[in-house]
Amino acid sequence: MDPVKAIRLIALKNALIPEERDAEANWRFLTRWYSRTYATPLHEVVNLPKLDILQVYYENFYENAEEAELHNELQELLKPDNAVDRALAKSKDEVGMEQLMKETQEQNKKEKTKPEAKPTKKPLTPGKFNKASKQMIDAVDKLGKAITDIKKVVEPVTPGCEFQMNFDDLKDL
Repeated sequence: MDPVKAIRLIALKNALIPEERDAEANWRFLTRWYSRTYATPLHEVVNLPKLDILQVYYENFYENAEEAELHNELQELLKPDNAVDRALAKSKDEVGMEQLMKETQEQNKKEKTKPEAKPTKKPLTPGKFNKASKQMIDAVDKLGKAITDIKKVVEPVTPGCEFQMNFDDLKDL
């Protein structure tokens, strides 16, 4: 595959699915944000301390967030970090889930004794989905397959190494 096309596909994947960006892509996003926001050349931003850039980013993010978002973020940050606390929290959730299952089963038993009501609306069928939505899903699926193909091509060349790209040769294009 053409290296420029591979780079474009990876950049497109990072733009379409930001939650699946790797650490390097997240760092590039933050440095570009800092460069744009504070009119600092990108080659200077990469030499700044990472913690300073992160602090400025989160301060800016939180200053512009709604109060409800801030409370949600605080709850997320205060969740337990260690494995024991996570396991305890998960077990509490599972106990709650078991109780919910019992209540649901009881409710289903009660509803079985009631006469069945006729549905008022017809359920949506797969044929009624928006054509553009299907095209977008297909495009994202193809993009994921292309990225998988890129990794398959790159991994045998550099076994045991992470996916690395060198952009020095692009100026020759």
